[in-house]
Amino acid sequence: MRERDVVSWNSLISLFCNNGCSLEAVRFFGELTRTELAVNSVTVVSVLSACSALENDALATGKGIHGRIIKLGLDSQVTVGNVTVDMYGKCGDLESSIRAFSSIAEKNVVSWNTIIGGLVHGGLLRDALVFFRSMAANGTTQLNSITISSFLPGLAELGFHKLGREVHGHSTRHGWHCDLFVANSLLDMYAKWGRPREAASVFHAMECRNVVSWNAMIANLAQNKCELEAIALVREMQMKSESPNSVTLTNVLPACARMAASKPGKEIHGRSIRAGLCSDIFISNALIDMYAKSGCLGFARTLFEISERDEVSYNALIVGYSRSLHCLEALDLFVEMGLVGLNYDAISLMGALSACGNLPTVKRGKEIHGFAVRRHLHCHLFVANSLLDLYTKRGHLDAARRVFDRIEDKDMQRSRRLKPNGSSLAGLLPAIARCGSLQLGKSCHGFMLRRNFGSDEFVVTALMDVYAKSGDLVVARKLFDGICSRNVISWSAMIAGCGAHGRVEEALSLFDEMLRRGIRPNHITYIGVLSACVHGGFHHPSLQHYTCMVDLLGRAGLFEEARELIRGMPAEPPPEIWGALMGACRIHGNVKLGKYAAEKLFELKPADPGFYVLLSNIYAAAHMWSEVRRVRGLMRELGLRKPVGWSSVEIGCRIHSFLSGDKSHPDSDEVYERLGELISKAKETGYVPRKEVVLHDVEDDVKESVLSSHSEKLAMAYGWSRLMSGKPIRIMKNLRTCEDCHSFAKFVSTVTHREIILRDAVRFHHIKDGICTCSDYW
Repeated sequence: MRERDVVSWNSLISLFCNNGCSLEAVRFFGELTRTELAVNSVTVVSVLSACSALENDALATGKGIHGRIIKLGLDSQVTVGNVTVDMYGKCGDLESSIRAFSSIAEKNVVSWNTIIGGLVHGGLLRDALVFFRSMAANGTTQLNSITISSFLPGLAELGFHKLGREVHGHSTRHGWHCDLFVANSLLDMYAKWGRPREAASVFHAMECRNVVSWNAMIANLAQNKCELEAIALVREMQMKSESPNSVTLTNVLPACARMAASKPGKEIHGRSIRAGLCSDIFISNALIDMYAKSGCLGFARTLFEISERDEVSYNALIVGYSRSLHCLEALDLFVEMGLVGLNYDAISLMGALSACGNLPTVKRGKEIHGFAVRRHLHCHLFVANSLLDLYTKRGHLDAARRVFDRIEDKDMQRSRRLKPNGSSLAGLLPAIARCGSLQLGKSCHGFMLRRNFGSDEFVVTALMDVYAKSGDLVVARKLFDGICSRNVISWSAMIAGCGAHGRVEEALSLFDEMLRRGIRPNHITYIGVLSACVHGGFHHPSLQHYTCMVDLLGRAGLFEEARELIRGMPAEPPPEIWGALMGACRIHGNVKLGKYAAEKLFELKPADPGFYVLLSNIYAAAHMWSEVRRVRGLMRELGLRKPVGWSSVEIGCRIHSFLSGDKSHPDSDEVYERLGELISKAKETGYVPRKEVVLHDVEDDVKESVLSSHSEKLAMAYGWSRLMSGKPIRIMKNLRTCEDCHSFAKFVSTVTHREIILRDAVRFHHIKDGICTCSDYW
């Protein structure tokens, strides 16, 4: 091109701007000003936009170009003025941005939106509020959806709830609440204010959503103790064909960690693998933290070993080991962290000190205390509190007092006259329980009521323990009955209290009720129950006790211990004992011991077909097909038949029963059609048929076909088809439900938004939002 006009230059500068080549755009602008051509508003709009994107000297370059614009007399144009305001705002010079805004003679809505957005982004939130109110009061310029979406982040940070709700109402009246950016800003605002209900109403009213909308709502739920809802929303997100990204997973994984819910966590881990997100260090760290807090330390360690690691990775695993009382592993990892050149912080020291608190001596803890002093971290509140816990546990009260006196934040707390909170009481009450002071306990109880801590389950549980250990079991029971959401700690404390007071029947009754409610006991619960039995003279083991213990040891894979227990029985073990052992052998694939138990059973109960089927299944799981055929041949010789499995579902006043592969039902075509729909929906959300449960020597496609017509699935499909939307599906099964049907039911509960209650020969399974009360242990 021999002769260039201003249009040519503008096109070239604009091209560089649009392709991220800001430096070249500025350089060509400089060349243009040295020609005789007249620069126009199009030119300066492009080059000012380029200035804010420069990596170096953005502000100085922008000011220089702004000076040229003033000399050229182009600064009076509203378009140029708007871009100048934006440039100064993005370069961080908010005073110049305000001056540039003030110099615009006739401001339009873009002018106002730009200055408000720039001030919010720059952190001058109250100034943004002043401009917003000025704009609203200005009769010539109307607010629009961009104004609202620019201003709402400022309101979110300021915490102006009343004004935020007014802006929300204004948006709704003008129809802007359906705008994607406005709706996302509202979601973010309510998330920062801890208002999940208001956020949910915005979210469900949105006509279209993007991944930002889903992430904002998931974060809101996860951060406000609505963990189950957050997990369910991630599943719904995938069902709506919106792919979760790294932000989604880093929002929901801490929710799984807080619940110690490894099952949904594993599901999300699988999704992250399929989406190729596991290489993201933030995701891998969140997964390590989730597995560690869920007690799945093997998974956490494996993921730790194969992932990129930083301080957060080490801290998550150190704290996880400490909480699970794997103290030496935690301390080994703490040492390794320093050897690989990573920096220790307060969390690292807190985890290591917590581990030291469970060692026999305080020596290692003192060493880490000295290390913390050398690193100037000993006065950090987390570290100081861990040191206090360490020394008080070991009876080193003088050392604990010295640590307490050196906490820098303590004087600040005194000056601010901070008052004790629920955590203070939860820490104090165990000390009162140990000394058995009923009067001190009552004083704390009165303080708790005056300060409205009665809804804090940790405080109430600690107070209940005080009354139980101080001799007033009646008040302890009243407190227990008043807890709305009881956890394993409150149940264990009440059971232990009843046992200590000789109320053995009450303790055992509470234990039974706890199990019926789906609360999984921990080691403290079992200690309380066993202590109650000892105090009540229930120490002579019965057949049921032996059977339960063999089942417990066998399921844990402790076969040698189970055999020792059987050998020590005062009489010949009955069939129930060998049946429990054989069932455990099926779970763990112990063919040799399973065969031995079967031989004992065949001597005691030669006509029971269930034991032959169980042995056949053990052989089939080990792919010993010749042995499978031998056992089945033996059954034919003895005239024994495998029990027929059936499932039923109640619709109205009629019970509808189904066999596996059954097509005798009058609505059979409908059942299979609906089942096909359910299987497709379940597969879309991650369901994979567990073909290994089909114990036949056939191809995989045949196995999948067999699984797809199990009686539980047929009953489930018919219940979904005929019961009103939202109604629970209640299924009865005469045998133990298989692992595949159990897994399928969890996916169905998610995709249909229904609770599924499945009673099999072993127990009840209450399945909701993909989670079963059995925790996959039955």
